[in-house]
Amino acid sequence: MTSARVRIRWESRPSVDYVVRTVKGRSIRFESDGALPPPGTKGAFELRDVDGRTIAEGTLQLAFVQGSEAGAQVLDGQKIVARPKSVDVALDDFSTESAGSAADFRRLSTTHARPRRAIATSAASHDPSAPPSRSPDARRTGRADTMERTRLGGLECWVTGDGPTVVLLHGFPDVPEGWHPVMERLADRFRLVAPYMPGYAPSPTDGPFDVDSLCEQVDAHLVAAGNGAPVHLVGHDWGSVVAQQILMRHPEHVKRAVTMSVPHPLAFLSHTATSPRQLVLSTYMFFFQLPLLPEATLRANHFAILRWLWSRWSPDVALPEGYWEALTTCLDASLPAPLEYYRGILRPVVPQVKRMRAASGLRIPHDVLYLCGKHDKAVGPEARRGQSKYFTGRLEEVELDAGHFLQLEQPDVIAKYVGDWLSES
Repeated sequence: MTSARVRIRWESRPSVDYVVRTVKGRSIRFESDGALPPPGTKGAFELRDVDGRTIAEGTLQLAFVQGSEAGAQVLDGQKIVARPKSVDVALDDFSTESAGSAADFRRLSTTHARPRRAIATSAASHDPSAPPSRSPDARRTGRADTMERTRLGGLECWVTGDGPTVVLLHGFPDVPEGWHPVMERLADRFRLVAPYMPGYAPSPTDGPFDVDSLCEQVDAHLVAAGNGAPVHLVGHDWGSVVAQQILMRHPEHVKRAVTMSVPHPLAFLSHTATSPRQLVLSTYMFFFQLPLLPEATLRANHFAILRWLWSRWSPDVALPEGYWEALTTCLDASLPAPLEYYRGILRPVVPQVKRMRAASGLRIPHDVLYLCGKHDKAVGPEARRGQSKYFTGRLEEVELDAGHFLQLEQPDVIAKYVGDWLSES
């Protein structure tokens, strides 16, 4: 054996050895043999160094196949340390930039991961080249004994808890792991389902991603998650936009709802058109309209621009362990699909104008709680003004002392608001 390899036994297939290109966090990239199963397929793996020694094993899921390269995300596993003594270390506790050499794998098999630095608490002090990290007291991104991965209605999702079903939709740049801290706190009261939104691997990434199409795809997931019965719905950022489309177009599928950080889409667009401040905050949305450049910019320097955005939008956030690896692995496998959400806002122009006109005549009949952050630098809290005219049900609005990513900044507070609101009769 002249290079590191990973042996994978895909579902209903014999084991195959692949040449490893890189290992980073929970992501394993390897050379494709041209006969891989479709993305989303799970399998058991054995990671081996150049001498053929097994250094890690567990289960993974194929995330993407691009030409001669493929990538998989580890679902669970252990690092097996042969020297200097036998020690078991969680697989998401190690990270190496180059897994293709003997030296890298020997280092990986004999040392613990270096301590991670906390994300900077302000844009001024943030170092874009620093590795993503967590605060010392941050919670883990879910627990293996409570979180399960499955596919419902065409979308891959995390499921935990028992009780009335609650579906939680993430936005950009985010993944369902961002809901895990809130899910942990509500698992004794609700059955919680957090999908990878359309366009976010391992959910389908082939589009289309206009709001109407997103609404239909996610609504099919809701129906499957509730086994045909109405569910509670919670959405953050783009998840809020899609949630409100479902409330208008498929009201019979939802009982109560919580929307976060993005108000009613028409209220937001109206506010943006008349607010110089919001236009400045939304500059990134216009940048995302460009071809190719946004994708390259996001991927550059291990997604350094995202670290800067997070430090600006949620300067006080403490990311759970493993979250950043989950986010960047997902985006790396998914781009450009997540950006197509933004591109679908403005084009094609004529169908979009027709959609907005049609939406202006619709109203949301549900009881909805809207949560936003006072210090949000992506969508200002004042963007919610005037949204009440689009609701015929009860609308309550709460402005919190937080930034954009409320569920990660204040999981205790958000869990209480969500739990109490959804428990009302």
